[in-house]
Amino acid sequence: MFLSEAWRKARKTHRCWYCGEDIVPGERYHVWNGMTDGQFGTTKTHRECNEAWQSLYRDRILMDDDGLDFGEYWRGTTVRKDDSETRPVAAG
Repeated sequence: MFLSEAWRKARKTHRCWYCGEDIVPGERYHVWNGMTDGQFGTTKTHRECNEAWQSLYRDRILMDDDGLDFGEYWRGTTVRKDDSETRPVAAG
């Protein structure tokens, strides 16, 4: 298995793997490059999406073998889009 990850500042528009929304120029984002099961892949996520993704594993909602489909969750939340027709309102 090969793995590298870093935080970068976007110079162009990217798509967040977690929520499917744009990562706009000037925004900081997390990039993961890795090879698992012989397949190389790259994911880019918003800061808040990366934190939500990590919490899914930390709280054992997702296990190491579970995959994540592109744009499956609402930005910065642990709510799957299939489970909610509208974006959840942030607590505040």
